[in-house]
Amino acid sequence: MGLDTIVLLGVTQPITSYYLPDILKNFGGLPEGSLLEFPLPTGPQVLAETLGQFSQIGFLVLVLAFMGTVAGERNTGSSIMVLV
Repeated sequence: MGLDTIVLLGVTQPITSYYLPDILKNFGGLPEGSLLEFPLPTGPQVLAETLGQFSQIGFLVLVLAFMGTVAGERNTGSSIMVLV
C-alpha cells in the first residue's frame, strides 16, 4: 500500500461522509419511508476520524509484516529450534 493510496483514502473520506445519506438512499435497499438524517460532520471531527483511520492502517501493516516473519520462520524450521 503506497502513499498515493493513503492520500486517496484521506481525500475521499470526507466526500463519502458528506454523500453517505444519498448513497444509502439510492443503493442501500432500505424500506420505503425510512428516514436517514446524519449530522453534517465538522472539520475537526473529519480530521480526527481520518487520522484515526491512518493509525489503523499503520497498525494493520505492522501486523501483516509480523505475520510474514512468523510464516517465514515456520517454513524454514527456525521456529522449531526456538521452541525446543
